[in-house]
Amino acid sequence: MDTFIHILGLSNILKSFPRKLDFFSKTGLLSSRSLEKLNRIRNKMEHEYADPNLAEIDAYFDLASGFIHSLEGYIFMLGSHKEQEWERKDIPDKVALRIKLNQTPPQITFQIAGGRTITFDAKHFDTYLQGLEIYFLICRATALLSADYVIYKLNRNKSPNTGGRYSR
Repeated sequence: MDTFIHILGLSNILKSFPRKLDFFSKTGLLSSRSLEKLNRIRNKMEHEYADPNLAEIDAYFDLASGFIHSLEGYIFMLGSHKEQEWERKDIPDKVALRIKLNQTPPQITFQIAGGRTITFDAKHFDTYLQGLEIYFLICRATALLSADYVIYKLNRNKSPNTGGRYSR
């Protein structure tokens, strides 16, 4: 978890464990229910000094294992997609969207055809989280998601900064 946060340049912002869990939940990277369950079991052992039962230990290791595998995938995306260009299908070699993820300072820049630029800066953390969610959604769209699904998710989670609905 700390490695992932460091790669994004957010180590100075996300220091406490609950804040880190909130970060992963708000960006849509991991299920909030799974994170809550993981944290509940962790708190029981770490803060209440209570012995977990066998079912809790199994659940904890299953959740932690899934969490690690998910983070490995997202770290791979960060390495592979720090800068992206999307071309228009109807006009070959015409860039429709350019995305750049910066670690220092932590920000994501979307340059849209027509000259519009939207920057999500970690100084405005809640807005940055929305930008990061969009960034990872678009990264996954390169191989896993249909354009219709991506547009649906973008419209469902639309940031006030994007101004308007997305379409194909």
